[in-house]
Amino acid sequence: MDYFILGAFGNRQQVQAELNLLDDRNPFAIPQLPIYHGFENEDFRTFRQEFTSYILLTGAQTENRRLELLQGVLRGPALTQYLINIIPNMNKDHDEQHTTHTVSAALDSLEEYFITDYDLQRYRDYFSTITQRYGESPRSFLGRVHQAAYDADIKNTERIESTFKARLLPEIRKHCIKMCAMEHKDILQKAEGYWNTERQDRLS
Repeated sequence: MDYFILGAFGNRQQVQAELNLLDDRNPFAIPQLPIYHGFENEDFRTFRQEFTSYILLTGAQTENRRLELLQGVLRGPALTQYLINIIPNMNKDHDEQHTTHTVSAALDSLEEYFITDYDLQRYRDYFSTITQRYGESPRSFLGRVHQAAYDADIKNTERIESTFKARLLPEIRKHCIKMCAMEHKDILQKAEGYWNTERQDRLS
């Protein structure tokens, strides 16, 4: 894997050239490839999600190819960290423990370095204030709650489910109480039922 270090900038040009060809063929089939610099105003977890979606949709099946793509989209401090520390550490683990180089391990290392305590606190603050939006279905809101919990490293199922219940729109929450919905699946079912009925009434 040492060739990744030696070919850092040539690799970036090769990746970009291939992406341009793909974009010319079908600009609507492939999402835009995210770029990450490692600056404070960037959200690494959003980058990771978008990058993971990209490699899945474009069929980059081998770990070597995925690592090439990752190196090709890193810039500035992120690329420096990747080349100076992450690649050598992966090479060392490969030599000593016979581990396989994976893009998941590389992303984990980048996340460990670039997700700070400040970032985690920001994610947790967002989770603690998340509320259902008007026009947002309860199921979509639950998806946002799960995403916010993931970003904040919150794994307690009861906390996630109680947050969903407590932050539903007031009229939906009251309906769930009126219907004596106690379990999470019942709350979701009653909330969805109420929301769908109200939506149909608005459309009719």
